[in-house]
Amino acid sequence: MKLFFDTSVLVSALYPKHPAHSVCLPWLVRAVKGSDEGVVHLHTLAETFSVLSGMPVNPRISPASARAMLWTNLERFEIVALDASGYWDTLERMTQLHLNGGAVFDGLLAEAALKARADTLLTLNAKHFVRLGEDVAKIVQVPE
Repeated sequence: MKLFFDTSVLVSALYPKHPAHSVCLPWLVRAVKGSDEGVVHLHTLAETFSVLSGMPVNPRISPASARAMLWTNLERFEIVALDASGYWDTLERMTQLHLNGGAVFDGLLAEAALKARADTLLTLNAKHFVRLGEDVAKIVQVPE
């Protein structure tokens, strides 16, 4: 199975004190061990790094530790980058669905998941993705 990871699931899986850690970690482990294929959008690497290294936790997660966490766990993941046509397709989807503002960032992740032919888009924010069309809604799953 091809699992596409949203930042919300990665942060929860990587940070042991996160309230959703216990439900997200098994999904990450499946991809790390190779039982399933792990996929992330290129932007998700930066976003996850930003969240981990910027969380107001004690002790803080250093940039070096955040990078190491990502490399250790995601080094074998497929990393999907959208080209200009992927961005235009996303803007067209947003226009057709009358979605504005920050929803475009969820749209970009959904477009990347579709481009990768992911079987599942894992997120803790299902409502942000199910509104993006039937093709996206049918692959959205909240870890449980």
